[in-house]
Amino acid sequence: MRYYKHEFLTGVISPISWNQEKKINGYSIFTKYEEDVLLKGKSIEKNFMKFKNKQVKVFGYFLASTNNARVFEVTKTSLKKK
Repeated sequence: MRYYKHEFLTGVISPISWNQEKKINGYSIFTKYEEDVLLKGKSIEKNFMKFKNKQVKVFGYFLASTNNARVFEVTKTSLKKK
């Protein structure tokens, strides 16, 4: 995988996949440009659960992808200030 420049996205974080025990194991962010971007990061459940369905700003890097899905590696998440 190749990292691009450090960037940020704003939007709403939503769960998108669950495991066999019905725990969330995947999230995406829906941006103001109506783009759904998959989120990756450490301790997904712990770090994204408190921001679920809220307007946020995420910092990180887009990852290269071969299947045309946009994937964003999150390094920091914060609530979006109005």
